[in-house]
Amino acid sequence: LMEKIQYPKYFSHLVEHQDFIEKINDFDLHELDHAQQQQLRELVDFIMTWLVEHVLEKDKAFATYCREKNM
Repeated sequence: LMEKIQYPKYFSHLVEHQDFIEKINDFDLHELDHAQQQQLRELVDFIMTWLVEHVLEKDKAFATYCREKNM
């Protein structure tokens, strides 16, 4: 949708999603075996922080843009 309506912050938004996916993919499952509680806490903290900040800032800005464009 962002690309279709030519959202001016589309590229930076896309990069944030790509960075998120890369971070999740880089999660070391071998390290999980050695420090399970710490590794899981770090992963959950990262996901929760990213989602809250992303949704409350970036996605909300996109929603505002759509409302302003009557979409």
